[in-house]
Amino acid sequence: MGSGIAGRKLFFLINPKAGQGKEAAWWQAMRGKLDDRGLDYSWAYTLGGKASSDQARRAVIEQKARAVVAVGG
Repeated sequence: MGSGIAGRKLFFLINPKAGQGKEAAWWQAMRGKLDDRGLDYSWAYTLGGKASSDQARRAVIEQKARAVVAVGG
């Protein structure tokens, strides 16, 4: 059985236009919950298209993210 996400660096890639803009508001609320749990994470709003792939790649290589979570869209 896995150990879950505790102790692992996460990267969230947020599409702020998803759900007619509701994802951006959802994300603001979610950040508080992640902070309360003491999770190690970083995040960015997606730049769209190929740039989004580049954002995820850089998070893994440069920030040592162990998982990339795409949110919205």
